[in-house]
Amino acid sequence: MAEFDPVLRPARRAGLEALHAAGLLSAPARREAIRCIRPPHRWWTWADRTLLLLGAALLLAGVVFFFAWNWAAMGAALKFGLIGAGLVACLVAAGLVGLDHLVGQTLLLAASVLVGVFLAVHGQVYQTGADACELFLAWAVLILGWTALARFAPLWLLWLVVLNTAVFLYWNQVVAVESCRFQHAPWVILALVHAAALAGIEAGRRAGRSWLAAPWLRWLLVTGVLAWLVIPVAVVTLAPEPTDPWGGVAVLLWLAAMSAAGWFYRFRAPDLPALTLFAASNCVVLLTLIGRCLAEAFEDAVFLLLLALAVLGIVGLALLWLRHTHRALAGGSDDR
Repeated sequence: MAEFDPVLRPARRAGLEALHAAGLLSAPARREAIRCIRPPHRWWTWADRTLLLLGAALLLAGVVFFFAWNWAAMGAALKFGLIGAGLVACLVAAGLVGLDHLVGQTLLLAASVLVGVFLAVHGQVYQTGADACELFLAWAVLILGWTALARFAPLWLLWLVVLNTAVFLYWNQVVAVESCRFQHAPWVILALVHAAALAGIEAGRRAGRSWLAAPWLRWLLVTGVLAWLVIPVAVVTLAPEPTDPWGGVAVLLWLAAMSAAGWFYRFRAPDLPALTLFAASNCVVLLTLIGRCLAEAFEDAVFLLLLALAVLGIVGLALLWLRHTHRALAGGSDDR
């Protein structure tokens, strides 16, 4: 976009403010128009947002450590009063600032963390005997409403982390399977949760939801899907006699995820970092399989030498494929 004449900027700003005051221009449209008139420096925008989120994270960490350090000296009323006051203050401030503003969204993120602190303090004060998974599940349920309203990617990421923790703790604390059967089930379930979140993100991006456009959100979810599937697949590959039926499910899902990710992020929504994660997952599984075969066929010294050569070869092939893909995505020639 062409730069506006600096002499005309005050007049244009005054016109925008008049349109906004008359109700002809919404608040988001006003801010976008102001950014067009006086576009911010990219580094300043990045620094401003990063420092805001970092400050909020440090402040919340301070709240947690404050309660941990002064736990014995504080009564139950004081504990709940301080947390409740902070929670209400964050919610009221977020409502006053507005959920379409980064400060309001950050305040809502802080309120979500304080809900978890409140539940943890409640469990410690009254010794309810509830499992930790119930706390995290209640936490996810309580913040789901305003998480949906906020349209803030970091808040959704927090909600997903809380839900993942609840699922993992439920499997270990409630199901408590002692045998080797179904030991891969939690990894498969967590991978499916991340896959559902990733599908929702991609659908939202294609529907024009700008708050889902951040590439880091896609990369984190792709990492979650592939990492949770690689764990059981690697274990199944190394196990001499797999006995867990969920291991076979994990292998099938991993193959499906590889096919879907390779096609989607190569042809439908080209994304080289996502394809890099795809290639890294393939390298891990393939090297695990090669390592098992070499370990059964050779002595230790020869095994280590051949495994090192296999690592160099597999990683080298992956880098060559990524280089070829990068050139193809950039429209360049591969004949160099």
